[in-house]
Amino acid sequence: MQAGGRLRKPYLATAVIVALAAGIVGLGFLGPHAGPAASGHGASASPAASTIPRSLSRPAAAASEGPTPDGPEALQALTGLAQVQLPPSRVAASSLPLRVVDRSMAVVGQRLFYIVASYRLESSEIGSSADPQTLAVAASGESINAIAAAGSSIVYVVTSASGSGGQAGSNGANLRVTWSVWLLDLKSGSRRRLDEGTRYTSSFTVADSPVHVAVTSSAYALDRPASPGGATQTDAVEVHSLDGKLLWSSQVTAPVVDVLLGGNRLAILTQEIGSRSEPRTLWLSDAAHPDPVEVSHPASSASLSSDGAYLAWDLAPASGPTGKDFLSEVAIENTASGAVSFLGRVTTVAAPLPGGPSVSATARGAVIAWLAATPGGLVYPAFSFASGAAAGFFDAGQQPVWLRLDGTRLTWVTQRRDGGYATAFATELTSS
Repeated sequence: MQAGGRLRKPYLATAVIVALAAGIVGLGFLGPHAGPAASGHGASASPAASTIPRSLSRPAAAASEGPTPDGPEALQALTGLAQVQLPPSRVAASSLPLRVVDRSMAVVGQRLFYIVASYRLESSEIGSSADPQTLAVAASGESINAIAAAGSSIVYVVTSASGSGGQAGSNGANLRVTWSVWLLDLKSGSRRRLDEGTRYTSSFTVADSPVHVAVTSSAYALDRPASPGGATQTDAVEVHSLDGKLLWSSQVTAPVVDVLLGGNRLAILTQEIGSRSEPRTLWLSDAAHPDPVEVSHPASSASLSSDGAYLAWDLAPASGPTGKDFLSEVAIENTASGAVSFLGRVTTVAAPLPGGPSVSATARGAVIAWLAATPGGLVYPAFSFASGAAAGFFDAGQQPVWLRLDGTRLTWVTQRRDGGYATAFATELTSS
């Protein structure tokens, strides 16, 4: 997107490489979890902002039920990132309830929102000993599949699936998925249904959720599936003000797998019909230019800063001219200028691409966080200030499954490899 709001496709070949500076310290105190937080109500704890020291320290050994370091050679895959060790006093932590679903989470300040057992929407104050708060419960036969949060607004999707009684719907599909989108106002406690509909499909999984949502402090976005879901029809991604007024609609010709909303910009991830392995395509639009413009193909997952100033995405693995694979390649676009920068490296060792980037805007530029992997398949929360002032990764004693930036506050969620307790952590990042 050029200055003045004019959208364009960035030219990746001229992108500037984001500098990765060492000089920080890593997190080895995370040990086994005793279980969910004890009952009771306490004051919310907030980690104090701090300047990260300019000395390096090797993290302590990870807990036995979590990942263990797979040697210095493997950690070389994290070239340019310093291991970061923070004392417990600088990190807020809270154990989460059993059966937390990591497919959709959201965070606002110290408050984390998540789905439990696929039918309850709950929240926890990270660092507090207070019990989790139940915000919504789906009816029998229904499930909560997606959530988004900003300010005091929570948007969530409720679905139910049933057979069509032998009478096929569109294109012969025999499974009927009913969906509804709800808005919860945390200040008043009121809730209202924003939209509802039906889609027919041959199979329904969480990955095939018919509706995806995003929200800011003043607007929300949802993708409206082509009704009744014909394969040749287009999907519409709509942006509404919180009072329901339609602000703009963007049409896409491939199924939507994610929607992102920041400031006055909308980002959309699509994937071709019937494909779960092919790379995704990332698009950008706004009210002045509702027709989506392609930003990147391939893409894996994406993040849009809350003000819409920065768009980040994790590219799917691709082979270069020498046969080497590009792994954990994260790109960042300044949406006003269209300039694109990269955080990445080349390796000959294949490893999973965890993705999950999160980007936020600060007075000193963009801050990016993502889930970085080693060739051994271990995953670490990593971060970098685009100014090159600081970059590092945390040795999180359990497997991280989700992370998000809210300003310079980084929140990540870990889970034991046996599927046991999940824990949320949060700390303030600084660029010096």
